[in-house]
Amino acid sequence: MADKPDNPLDTGLVYEDLLPLRWSLADTRAPEALAHLQETNEEFMHVLATVEDYVGELPEEHAPLAQHLTRMEAKLTLLLDMVAQVVAGQQRLPEPVPVRLGSRGLQWRTQAAPARGDDICIELFLAPRFPRPLILPARVTAVETVDGDRQVTVSFRELGDPVSEWLEKTIFRHHRRSVAHARKENKQTGNPA
Repeated sequence: MADKPDNPLDTGLVYEDLLPLRWSLADTRAPEALAHLQETNEEFMHVLATVEDYVGELPEEHAPLAQHLTRMEAKLTLLLDMVAQVVAGQQRLPEPVPVRLGSRGLQWRTQAAPARGDDICIELFLAPRFPRPLILPARVTAVETVDGDRQVTVSFRELGDPVSEWLEKTIFRHHRRSVAHARKENKQTGNPA
């Protein structure tokens, strides 16, 4: 029996969504280029966290502040959407694909797939309305046929600790929101949570 490689999505939380993704065979990166990529990814993840964070419910005595922050957030959201539309008109995003994202790896379905063992570079658009990709160096650990598509599983390579930590926080934030959304839907339909 052949050894099956460890699946990087077997441990920890996994974020599932339809997200624009593009991949290419990785070029051999010099250490300076990898350091720059890690720095760029860390900056992107920090900005993404800032953009996605929202003001939680404040105590009633802070209602005027909450209303002011909500108005400011709405204005910033509108501005981001307008800028994203301008950028999207100049840059064509890849088609969204089903994605499973973990802190150690990624899985997606596609028609054209890399080969197992390939080193690739993934551009993952975590927030399509903020059309800047997270660039992930990875190695393909599995390619399987599922429902007529190729399902690709990769392990991340050389992300660096800060980027890995930001990625974990992003996955947790999306997990928390999906749980809150499910509870809200259950509450509205009368189903127990």
